[in-house]
Amino acid sequence: LGHSFPTRRSSDLSAVPDESTPVPPARLFGYTERSDALLVVGATSLGNDCTIRLSIDGKPAADFFATEMAHFGLTIGSHSLSSHTSAGCSKQWIQEVSVSVKAGDALIMYIDNAGLTPVEL
Repeated sequence: LGHSFPTRRSSDLSAVPDESTPVPPARLFGYTERSDALLVVGATSLGNDCTIRLSIDGKPAADFFATEMAHFGLTIGSHSLSSHTSAGCSKQWIQEVSVSVKAGDALIMYIDNAGLTPVEL
């Protein structure tokens, strides 16, 4: 399956860049309520008409275009994050990673042309 990434405390969120715009509510499908831990996902430059679908535990969470960002609430425990490109992307890929979070954790990840990448703080 995937990789396990370390989580960060919510006080470490200053590394999220200011130039990102929020994913519009119409493209947020779930996990938008506050919960035990925070997942912040931002998309880098993905190319024109390239959409990335992020799913959490097999359920759609959001569709991202380039430079968009969204926050998701995760419950304590292990979760599967998967992402895949839309038909408009020049490079097609599917990626799945496993994460484990505790209360108060924050995990920051970026979606780029290679998939989900953790932000090292």
